[in-house]
Amino acid sequence: MTDNRPKENGSIFTPRFLIGLGAVALFLAFVFQNSAQGEIGLLWFNATAPVWAFFLIIFALGWIAGWFSHRRSNKP
Repeated sequence: MTDNRPKENGSIFTPRFLIGLGAVALFLAFVFQNSAQGEIGLLWFNATAPVWAFFLIIFALGWIAGWFSHRRSNKP
């Protein structure tokens, strides 16, 4: 098991924490810049939502597909 406690000097600002904080900041900037409503259609289904929500859904579907394909390729 990994030890997630801060280093001995008491700093929580590890490189992993700073990268995560930067990713959250970029995500929030993306959300605020893409808050306009957009419409998407697939066959008979139409939806209207903020543009960032569509990107988030597409990202999640891609992540899930990558996770499944990675699991499948590692099996003997």
